[in-house]
Amino acid sequence: MGLYNLSREEFHDAGLKNSIMAQDGEDVFVFADKTITNAAEVTAVLDEYPLLQEYDLVVFGSGVPQEIGSLQDVLDSFSMQVYALYLHKAMLSGTGSFNEYLPGGNYEFVCRCIQRGMQVYCVECADDTGESAGDAEEENDDTGEHAALYGEQADNRAEELAYLIREHMLYLRKEATLEKYLTSVNDYMERLGRTQQFRTSLDRMLGDQGVYEQIAQNTAPFFIISGDQTCYGVLENFANKLADALVKKGQAVITTNNRYGSYSSIEDIENRMIKAYVGFQAPILENDFFKKQHVPKCQFWTDNPMFFDDLFWNLNDSYYLLCQDGNYARYLRKYYQIRHALHFPLAGETTAQAMAGEDREYDVVFVGSYRPYVQKDWKDSVKEGYFQFMIEHSWLEFEEGLREFLIGQGEAWVAHADEAPDRWLSCIWAYTDVYREVIGFYRNKVIETILSAGIELDVFGTSWEQYEGQGRERLKIHPQVTPKEALELLTCAKVSLNIMTWHKDGMTERIANSMLCGAVCLSDETTYLKEHFKDGEDIMLFSLTDVGRIPQMIRMLLGDEQRREEIARSAYDIAMREHTWEVRASQLIELIKNASSL
Repeated sequence: MGLYNLSREEFHDAGLKNSIMAQDGEDVFVFADKTITNAAEVTAVLDEYPLLQEYDLVVFGSGVPQEIGSLQDVLDSFSMQVYALYLHKAMLSGTGSFNEYLPGGNYEFVCRCIQRGMQVYCVECADDTGESAGDAEEENDDTGEHAALYGEQADNRAEELAYLIREHMLYLRKEATLEKYLTSVNDYMERLGRTQQFRTSLDRMLGDQGVYEQIAQNTAPFFIISGDQTCYGVLENFANKLADALVKKGQAVITTNNRYGSYSSIEDIENRMIKAYVGFQAPILENDFFKKQHVPKCQFWTDNPMFFDDLFWNLNDSYYLLCQDGNYARYLRKYYQIRHALHFPLAGETTAQAMAGEDREYDVVFVGSYRPYVQKDWKDSVKEGYFQFMIEHSWLEFEEGLREFLIGQGEAWVAHADEAPDRWLSCIWAYTDVYREVIGFYRNKVIETILSAGIELDVFGTSWEQYEGQGRERLKIHPQVTPKEALELLTCAKVSLNIMTWHKDGMTERIANSMLCGAVCLSDETTYLKEHFKDGEDIMLFSLTDVGRIPQMIRMLLGDEQRREEIARSAYDIAMREHTWEVRASQLIELIKNASSL
C-alpha cells in the first residue's frame, strides 16, 4: 500500500497525485491532508473495519453523504471537505485519474467515481476543532470553517462546481433538481465569498464548449483498437501492452477486445467523450466515422507507407501517424501533408528472468518468419536494373535509391520530382514488387551466411520449412511461439538476430525485446540505432554491404562470456529507461496533452 502524507497544497495537486500513482508500483494508495489527518489514522480505521478495504474508493472528510444511493447524493454534498482518500489503482482504468485541468478536484474525482459505477464509501470525520461539518450545517453557518480550510482553494471549488454543473446538467434536469441545485450552490458560494468567481466560471463552462471539453477530455478514456491476429497476434499484443501501460499511468482505457472498459460496437462510443483513438496499423481509423471525431487519432505505423498509398490521403490534423522509422514519418509529411507524422518507435517487454544470470539454452535465435526467396525473372529491364542497383547500394532507403537509379537512367524529370508529386508517387508505387524482392534477398543472404559458416540458428514456426539454402541442416526449427512465449525464449538466448525490413532509420520491437530479456541484439545498422546505441557496447551492428562479418561477430560473442554479458547489461539498462511500453505510454500521454492544448 502506498501511504502519502501531503501538505494541503499537495493534497489538492492533481498532477502530483497522478505522478505518484504512475511511478509507485503499489496497487492501493492512501493520500492524506496532513494538516487534518495522516495515513496512519486512515489505515487504523481500515484495519478496524476491514470491509472498507473492499471498496474501490473510501473518502474521509466532513460534510460527506451518509449513504450513496445515486449520483444525486454526492452532488448534493457539494460542500464536502475531503481530508483523505483510500483507493484501488485498478479502478482508474474506468474512471481516469485526478483531473489535472481542474485545480483541486478531489470532490470532482469522488463524483466521477460514482458516475462511472465504482463502489464508494464515505467516512464522516471531525475537523481539527472537534466539530463535524454536519453540526455546522445544522446551524447554517459553515462560512468560517470553509473559508479557513480552503483559503486559496475556494476559487478552485468555484471552478470545480461550475464544471460539475455543466458535466451533469442533463442528469440534473432529468431528476428535476437543476433549479434547486443551482440555487443551493449559489448560496454556498455566497457564504464562501466566491459568488462572482463561481458565476464567471459557470458562464465559461456553459458558453464555451471548448473550455468544458478540454477539462472533460483530461479524464476521458483512451479508445484502443486491439487489432487482429496478423503476424501471430503481434499487433494485438502491442495494443494490449500499451493499454496495460496506460492503465498503470492512471489512464481510463476502453479496448475493442473488452480487456478494459465496456464496448460492443462503434455506435457505443459515438456520443462518448474520448481522449484519443489509438490503432496499430488499423485501417478502420481512416474511415469517415473517425475522421469526423474531433479528438486525436493515433495510428502506430510499422511498415513502409509506400505499400499503402491509398490509406493516407486527406487525413486532417487530428491524425498522428506514429512511425517505426523516421524516414516513413518524413515521407508522410512530405507527400501526404500529414503534419503530425512522427518518429515513434515501438517498445518492448521484459520478464522477471531477464537478467537472472541462468544458463542460456540457445546460442543464436531469430524470432521472425521466413519469406522464401527465389531469384525473379523480371521480364522488365528497368525493374531488373533497379533491383541490382539496390542490392549494390543497400544503405539507401527505397525512395532515395529509386531517385538515384532513374536519374542515372536518363530520367531527367526525376531530379525535380518534388515539383510533380503525383507523378512521382505513381512511379514509386510501380516498383513495390522490387522493394519486396530486395528485402527477401537480404534476409535470405544473412540467414545463409550464418548457416553456411557452421553456426546453428534456432528459428520458430512452420514458414522455415521452406528454407532450402545452404546450411539447411544447421537450421533448428521449433514450433511457432506466441508473443509471450517469444519473450521467454529470449531470456534463454545468448544472441538475438534482427534483420530489418529495410527500416533505414528505425528500431523494431524485436530489438527492444531482445535487450529487455538480456540477449545481445545483433542487427543490421540504421541511422536511429547508430545514434541511440553504441556499437559493440550496447548492440552489435553489421552492414548489409559486409554480411560476411556476421559469423565472426557471433563467434566473438559466444566465445567471450564476460563481454557478452557486459553488452547485454548495458543494453538492458538503456532499454529499461527508454524503450518499455510504460515509457511509450508516458510519451503518448504527453503527446495528447500537448495536442489538446493547441
